Amino acid sequence: MEDVERIVATYGERSFQDKYSCVATLGAVKENNYNLNIPRYVDTVEEDDPVDIEATSRELRQLEAAMAETDKVINDYCQQLRIPTPF
Repeated sequence: MEDVERIVATYGERSFQDKYSCVATLGAVKENNYNLNIPRYVDTVEEDDPVDIEATSRELRQLEAAMAETDKVINDYCQQLRIPTPF
């Protein structure tokens, strides 16, 4: 219900709200060949958070090391059970 109230209030006030609403002039609508698709008037794209490449790389190396240790344990169990090792 809150969303409906916001839409009605924004329309009633004819207010511009960044990433939410735009009061387009007739000229702007004409410039867009009378296309009323929202993305033509309202930029709704959210910026992605920056990725820390160094931290991600460290985490990947740690995960790969942990996987290698797990593979060794699995191989050991397979040898004890005398079944082919998967790794």
